[in-house]
Amino acid sequence: MRKIFLKYRMSGIISFSMMLFFIFFLLTESVYSSGRNRYPFWRLNYFKGTIGLESNFYYMKTDLRSGFSEEQKSSQFNGAFSFESESTILHPNFLVVDLNAMFRPGTRHDNFIVAPDQAATTTAERVGARANIFNNRPLSGSFYFNYDHSFVRRDFASNIENYRRNLGAYAYYRTFIGNFNFNYNYDDWLQNEVELQRFYASKIHTLNLSVIQKFGKDFSNKLSLQYGDYYRKYTANNLIIANQTFNADLNTSAVFNFATQIRWFSLISYNKQIGYDRRNRINVNESFSSELPYNFQASANYNYSYLKVDLYTSELNMINFRLGHQLYQSLYTYAEFQYSNFQQNLAYDKTNTFQIGFDYSKSIPGGNLKLSYSYNRYDKKAESETNAGSAYNEAHQLTDGKIELLDNPFAVENSIVVTDENNILVYQRGYDYEIIDQGEYFEIRRLLGGQIPNNGTVLVSYDYLRENSYKYVSPNQHFFVGLNLFDNFLQLGFTGVEVKYNNTENVRFVVLKLISQRIYSLKLNYGGFTAGVEYDSYKSNIVPYESLRYFGQYDYLLKATALFSLIGNYKVMDLIDQNQRQKFADAVGRVMFFLGAKSKLIIEGSYRFQEGVGIDLDLLKFKTEYQMIYRAIQISVGVELYDRTYIQESRKYMNGYISIQRNI
Repeated sequence: MRKIFLKYRMSGIISFSMMLFFIFFLLTESVYSSGRNRYPFWRLNYFKGTIGLESNFYYMKTDLRSGFSEEQKSSQFNGAFSFESESTILHPNFLVVDLNAMFRPGTRHDNFIVAPDQAATTTAERVGARANIFNNRPLSGSFYFNYDHSFVRRDFASNIENYRRNLGAYAYYRTFIGNFNFNYNYDDWLQNEVELQRFYASKIHTLNLSVIQKFGKDFSNKLSLQYGDYYRKYTANNLIIANQTFNADLNTSAVFNFATQIRWFSLISYNKQIGYDRRNRINVNESFSSELPYNFQASANYNYSYLKVDLYTSELNMINFRLGHQLYQSLYTYAEFQYSNFQQNLAYDKTNTFQIGFDYSKSIPGGNLKLSYSYNRYDKKAESETNAGSAYNEAHQLTDGKIELLDNPFAVENSIVVTDENNILVYQRGYDYEIIDQGEYFEIRRLLGGQIPNNGTVLVSYDYLRENSYKYVSPNQHFFVGLNLFDNFLQLGFTGVEVKYNNTENVRFVVLKLISQRIYSLKLNYGGFTAGVEYDSYKSNIVPYESLRYFGQYDYLLKATALFSLIGNYKVMDLIDQNQRQKFADAVGRVMFFLGAKSKLIIEGSYRFQEGVGIDLDLLKFKTEYQMIYRAIQISVGVELYDRTYIQESRKYMNGYISIQRNI
């Protein structure tokens, strides 16, 4: 039976004592090594650090739709001490020791106030050490230890106090047979949710072994083996997750010189996980490519993938061929064929895809012309003994102002799970993202102040209802025209997309996403000024819309005196079926005055506006900061102001701060 996690804390006294020990250790070394070769086995390579003071005052006023209103004030005064050092024992190829530490003593009256739409991390204590032994020798290694205590203040979510310990070792062995790398890592992580009195804790042990072989410049092998023991506990639902994983990867690449050169790449991987989440995965990827006579290029790829997660199983076989030709430097043409056979529980899909196209680029008097076109025929046949389907790790990029739908209709809403792109962090609905019903499809949208960044990629897993058996043929076309005139002064663009369906059998209309899209753009560039307009007409049976966007940017450097920058966007989007209009506007300005060789004044502000169902937002930000360097002392004084109204909930925020720091 595994141990229950204990909440551990490194006290300020212990942290401060450790840093005093490090300082005494280094100063003692400095004294003893300063004599004439008295202790030549120990040498200080460098020692650097900072000593500083900082003070902050925070103010926030919150008005909620429920009528609740509060004012919060918070202040803190901190000292800050940090250092880094590197020392050598006997010889750089024998032992090199790196030490680092940070300590921030002080007083605070902290309500964990954080700027709207942001997260702030403050380190309280940090200690780290690393020793490298036998550098540049056939057998070498390193040992490391890190401890970190920090606070994370988050908007819209519970604030966090972090404790993290990490230690491990590396070993490297280089022989004529191959290079062997071994790594052990232990990570102990505790997160306390301050307001809610909940905590998340994890302990991770990982063992890694890799062997790299190279035979000349044309052949290489890499074998990687990994064992992991993961244990996580989250008191929000008293959930304990304990898993053991084993991973094996074999990478092979080779170049064969026959009548023509052929490049081969192979990746064979196996993953097995037991415990709370049981998983088996096998993946095989074989790729060949070659440069042929008369400027032809050919490539072929085979991919096999098997996945079993609990009761869900899937198996994929995919074959791809591509032939391309380069005519001079202006015209590239290609043809591609792909066959795919995808099977899962009681169901399978077969697809054949054929694509032809070209890319053309040509210099013309006064500018440049770009043309591209592709025709794709997608032939799909699906049969199923059940109307239940599962999507696993479906990738989606979430961008503000852009509609992102799940790939499959009729998803089961309460089955949706969203994680980061590494499939480690599970995002929370209502804090990090929201799900919007768009008829038969669900839209996924990031929330301001959550952990999902703008333009960030997430993985979505869910169950959905599907047709039992159906087939269709989908021809689609993509075309682009770009015209650049008068040395980038005028840029014109046109993009078109057509997606249709033929020969349909037993398929509901809503599953087929008909698209007819046209995008027109105009852009002007002169000096440091850029302005443009873009019109997007997206006609579809699923969430059709029309949008018009205006944008501009101006950058100007006034010799060595000042730097000016201004960016603005305005976009109107009409959701046709919903009879809704969404508006987006933002402006960002920044001015930097250089008041001498060692001082400057920074003024920056931004305004963001959104209007529409569920997205109403008014956000004004302003920041000014004065920076000065006097000898080795750095001084910063500044003020931040935020005024945000999001879906009729208002927050007004102010932060004033001063920081004095000296490098040592």
